[in-house]
Amino acid sequence: MNDCQSTQYLGVGIITDDPHEALSQSAQLTTFVLRSFAYTAGGDRPDIDVELYLPHAQYYSHPITSKQTLRLAMLPATGTLRLPAEYIALVTLTTRSWRRGRPHVFQAADVIVTEFLRRTQRAADQVTIERVPYTRAQSFFACQVSIRQRELSSVRAVAG
Repeated sequence: MNDCQSTQYLGVGIITDDPHEALSQSAQLTTFVLRSFAYTAGGDRPDIDVELYLPHAQYYSHPITSKQTLRLAMLPATGTLRLPAEYIALVTLTTRSWRRGRPHVFQAADVIVTEFLRRTQRAADQVTIERVPYTRAQSFFACQVSIRQRELSSVRAVAG
């Protein structure tokens, strides 16, 4: 994440106690969403695969609990990874702890949003943040966090 406000970002992360656990699940979920965006925009993009871009990502880690750590890969959403215009960032977080991991994922999402807003020099009232949770029983829990530019009319209504 850098200080440029015009760049869109993709993030894939995992909350885990294993520092070598792959980011595959969150990368696959993000790939699915990007393909869906492309399809909605009138194109079919089977060539989109977020996992192929992970070697070029910036990696971050942040302790969530004494045993669980957020491992996060962030990359610019450019070219085939481009997000719809209103999106600033899309981050997918997963954990194998599909029952007890939910609060840890939400805590990690809060850390990411706070740090993202700080680094991009945005105020919380300038953006719309949406968290979409998903559970695959006995497999994983995921949450996709979207950060979108707040509509100008909404900002005026709040300010006026």
